[in-house]
Amino acid sequence: ARGWGWLSLLMYPLALMSKETGSLLCGYLALTDFFILQKSGACLSRSWRVLKSLWPFMCTAAGYLALRATVLNFADSWNFYKEPTAFTSHWELRVGSFFQTLAAYTGLLFLPYDLRVERVIQPPETLFTPDALFGGIVFLALLCLVIRYWSEKPLIPFAVLLFLVSLLPTSNLIVIINAIL
Repeated sequence: ARGWGWLSLLMYPLALMSKETGSLLCGYLALTDFFILQKSGACLSRSWRVLKSLWPFMCTAAGYLALRATVLNFADSWNFYKEPTAFTSHWELRVGSFFQTLAAYTGLLFLPYDLRVERVIQPPETLFTPDALFGGIVFLALLCLVIRYWSEKPLIPFAVLLFLVSLLPTSNLIVIINAIL
């Protein structure tokens, strides 16, 4: 098994260079290791074991993201908005739009309609617009599922956290991108 680990570490930079969402591998491996593979021990000791086993991957991803933000940031490609806007200046709008897109994803999950790639969503004015509020409720419900089934049924928090980690790069919470949904 150690040979495969070293081979995967050697191939990881290639994955990062082919698709930046390869940086999510650290989150995926951590969740899998924490919830699926290691069933014994206290939460802190399990977390420490996960960090010890994944540090080469995390350093590789951090190194690539640092290079991507500096040397490999050709033509300022991480800055889709050339001048400040309300969306780029106010984190509440970005959180509201994340909740709004979560509501849209929930709607598509239960009632798949008008399935097409391009969708235009206007950022909400406040967190209390109906779509943003519904998305916030969905988010809180997902967090409640994680807390409720943390040790009892680890597959439920694993699945919910895997979903949320997968949304992270396109959520506009960390890096502001050119599309809301």
